[in-house]
Amino acid sequence: MKRILLFCLSVCLFVTSVTAATININIVGFSYSPDLVTVNVGDVIIIQSEPFHPLVQVSQTTWNANGNTPLPGGFNETSTYTFTVEASMAGTSIFFVCGNHVASGMKGRINVNVIAGISENRLREFNFTVYPNPVVADAWLNVSVKKAGRILMTIYDMQGRIVQQVIDMNVQPGEFTLPFKTATLQRGTYILQMRTTQGMIQKQIVLQ
Repeated sequence: MKRILLFCLSVCLFVTSVTAATININIVGFSYSPDLVTVNVGDVIIIQSEPFHPLVQVSQTTWNANGNTPLPGGFNETSTYTFTVEASMAGTSIFFVCGNHVASGMKGRINVNVIAGISENRLREFNFTVYPNPVVADAWLNVSVKKAGRILMTIYDMQGRIVQQVIDMNVQPGEFTLPFKTATLQRGTYILQMRTTQGMIQKQIVLQ
């Protein structure tokens, strides 16, 4: 039996514009919370810092070695640090540590998505975006169509087997966003395929 995820379509389906998110990374004892986040270009990141827990951006090599040598040109702060994720950061990871307590494991990482901006969906007759991708917990699915008709969205594993039916419905022209639930899926790489009367498009998604 196909498992159709309705995502509360009668309530949750809506035309919307997607705005940048604000992500707060706080100090809890001798750790950062959360210590791993995935963000998009345009998001605002706020990392708590203080003299007892100085914030230092480091290279991946230094981070792996639990070192605290500052990355040239990176941030090095003793008060809360705020920055906006820029396009030049797409596809990269930002590594940071507590300069005083990294040896105790006080460090964090920010992964920046490579995905195209949501607004780019509107450039095609039909398109979709999953964000964030890789998916750490639940994510969002943004769908854009220029013509009314039936859309079918299906998740396949890397062997081409159907894993989950996501959408099978008739829609009007426009753009909508709905929750993309992944709790029933195991970690790994999948293909999300979208079919319309105009053709097919598919993209790779990663569940972490």
